[in-house]
Amino acid sequence: MERKIRVFKRSFQIECGYNETLMNQMDIRQYKSDIYTLHPEKVFSSKMKMEKIKRKKITKRIVGLPQELQKRIYFITMRKYWRAKTLSTSLRPFWCDYKLYLDNELKKSVIDNVHFMHLEFNTLPENKEFIPGCQCPSCKKHSTNLSPESKTDLYDELLGTDLNAFNRIVHCHDLIPNKWNQYEKIYGDLLNHTITIIFDPLRDMFEDKLMESPIDSPIYFSNELSNSLIQI
Repeated sequence: MERKIRVFKRSFQIECGYNETLMNQMDIRQYKSDIYTLHPEKVFSSKMKMEKIKRKKITKRIVGLPQELQKRIYFITMRKYWRAKTLSTSLRPFWCDYKLYLDNELKKSVIDNVHFMHLEFNTLPENKEFIPGCQCPSCKKHSTNLSPESKTDLYDELLGTDLNAFNRIVHCHDLIPNKWNQYEKIYGDLLNHTITIIFDPLRDMFEDKLMESPIDSPIYFSNELSNSLIQI
């Protein structure tokens, strides 16, 4: 008995904010065995091609040959066809695009200090809550709009004696916080170990925003000071 393919409308919404290219590529309706049920026009096209092939002179000559010779022609022809098809067709699996997409997203979490829950495949943009230190566009915009007093209160809470302050902010209520809500991960023993920073909630506290212009950037001297130093 053929297994019925169930299609959930929620899985194929176009305006859900997720990567549309990947959604279309992973659409289960593209892998249904009976492709002609989804594309009836291909049935007519296939029949037309078969009729055209049957009317060819070479087809009529092959049909008149002995069965063993017909089989030999078939094997040689198909061998040449698949040889050319294999060399001209990319052997890259279709899931490589999705794997590359996941690697790029995880790079944000591992290197760019974006919280794991704020990656595109975890939380929709409209459902993202502010997480201190997160470098995603939503949190950076929220952090810019915070008043200095609000930032001071937030950092005082994070730097206080309550070790679960950050976990409450990200709604992590596990007895042992999972990896993505830890500041660092230690590999090895006490004498020989490596420390990897997982997520730093105080990232924005100690870093100044450098301007693109050398004049406006705080790491450069002002023109007035530079001119005075030259005169000295």
